[in-house]
Amino acid sequence: YNIYIYIYIYIYIYIYIFMETIIMNIDETTLNAKIIAFDFDGTVCEDKYPEIGKPKMDIIDKLRKEQSNGAKLILWTCRTGDLLKAAVSFLDCLMLLPDAINDNLPELKEQGLLSRKVYANIYLDDKAETLNNFLRGDDE
Repeated sequence: YNIYIYIYIYIYIYIYIFMETIIMNIDETTLNAKIIAFDFDGTVCEDKYPEIGKPKMDIIDKLRKEQSNGAKLILWTCRTGDLLKAAVSFLDCLMLLPDAINDNLPELKEQGLLSRKVYANIYLDDKAETLNNFLRGDDE
């Protein structure tokens, strides 16, 4: 039993030191930049999966404006393969060009951020729930 405690502590310390090293190597400017990860179906277009729904131009226009003001955009979707290619083509036609697709920004990856979850300051998803609503139990 005690050996498991020591192993747990060793792993915890190793992970803490490893993560601290990665975080310290990432440029502070990159971490503080506005990075927006956005979903596709139901967020930038109506949810008609696997087809592509009508574009939500208010969201698309806002994302383009944010990008023109220096924000980085990440398309963060469950689509893969040909369905992902179709989504990217759809965004290209609307002049919404993500800086990364289902992945961290290249500059973050180059600096050692290899997390499976994309790093962003803002996550846009039609199925998102705010923490306050979740804690209150609101269904809205």
